[in-house]
Amino acid sequence: MKQFANTLVKTAPLIMCSLSILFAYKTGLFNIGAAGQYVLGAGAALYCALGLELPWYVCLLAAAAAGALLGCISGALKAYCNVNEVISCIMLNWISLYAVNSVLKDFCPVGYKDTFTLVSRNSSALLPSLGLNKVFGSESATIAIPMAVIIAVIIWVVLEKTKFGYEIKATGLNRNAAKYCGMREKRNIILTMLIAGALAGIAAAMMFLSGFMEWDINQSSVPAMGFNGIAAAFLGGLNPIGAIFSSYFIQHITDGGSSLDTRLYPTQISDLISSLIIYLCGFVLFFKLRMNARIDGKKKTNGRGRTGSVGNRNKGGTKLMMLLIQYTLVFSSVLLLVALGGCFSERSGIINIGLEGIMVIGALGGVMVLHNLSPQLPGIVILLLTVAASIAAGMIYSLLLAVASINFKADQTLVGTAMNMLGLALATVIAKAYNIATTSGADNSARIAFVENKKLLHLLKERNSTGL
Repeated sequence: MKQFANTLVKTAPLIMCSLSILFAYKTGLFNIGAAGQYVLGAGAALYCALGLELPWYVCLLAAAAAGALLGCISGALKAYCNVNEVISCIMLNWISLYAVNSVLKDFCPVGYKDTFTLVSRNSSALLPSLGLNKVFGSESATIAIPMAVIIAVIIWVVLEKTKFGYEIKATGLNRNAAKYCGMREKRNIILTMLIAGALAGIAAAMMFLSGFMEWDINQSSVPAMGFNGIAAAFLGGLNPIGAIFSSYFIQHITDGGSSLDTRLYPTQISDLISSLIIYLCGFVLFFKLRMNARIDGKKKTNGRGRTGSVGNRNKGGTKLMMLLIQYTLVFSSVLLLVALGGCFSERSGIINIGLEGIMVIGALGGVMVLHNLSPQLPGIVILLLTVAASIAAGMIYSLLLAVASINFKADQTLVGTAMNMLGLALATVIAKAYNIATTSGADNSARIAFVENKKLLHLLKERNSTGL
């Protein structure tokens, strides 16, 4: 029962994140910034709880306000400057993460990376349980669980039964037509992102004010809760009521992945399943058109896909400067190639959000070939074969985006996001399986080394010996 309660505790914020995604999507906006709004909401809630020692309802409102502010920024940039909301949201995600890490570092015990527990510093900031902790046998079971369900019902009423809901859906279907009909489309865009950000901020408050977990000030990646909300929203058919059940399903898969025997299975299997769900959700429009055409006895309609418009002291200092320049050139060359790939895709009308996943699959292809080449081969041959394998793997994987966007009219942003998650999960699963198959008597629970230093050193020696 306790495990079931823990799953419900994490399902509540996931429901809120999925509501944030689908609410913005009704206006034609892809709120990939739900993760950043979740982070800023967590920072505001914990600062009010630990720093100001305010009660839980004030912390909850502060989290909603912080998330709303961040969402409002992206909405205003989209409405008045026509800045792509995906780009602005991604940038704000990282700004929010490091800003919150900097603010909350003063609320950690000495020598620890996690913030103080609410029980030890301010128990009034904990969400009330109303007896749910006794029912489920877990102190983390709070009013967040029924509150998330109630908010989902309210969002459904707003979208389906109110004038405002009709206006934001009309704005999403055709912004210019909505403006021609007298609707204030810019206001609707900003207000929609404001509400979406508030929902994501409340999600963070539900998680961290329940006492289930503390904030890790050393984390260098945005929490996955916001991205899992994408899967839950689309799996639920972009319906607030459906998001309740899909969120529990996604969270159940995630918890199941963390409970696997890591000696045999990688925990990323749950991410692999979630990313496949997101990818296949991009084909909803295609299947809907095919099914309608079949039912009506008509031929397949030619729908238009959404396209994107993208002395010793001096000697030591010199060595350090040269080392910095060397690493800068190495990473800037990679960044240059990725930027060229993004520009090339943008010229063809495709917003290639999946570049990160393509890079991971390309790296996996190159490393797999490198591991199977004979060290006796010339260095230039090893280099060329490895690069060729990386290019081939990246090209094949990028076909997923091309086929989905062009042939099946899938949403490019959604498919690109799924490809990023799928690429990382797929690479980890394949590498883990390869490591088990090729290693005997080794500790398979150790982290997988994708590139062996010995082979790289051998490659560099061969390169230097051949003068290339």
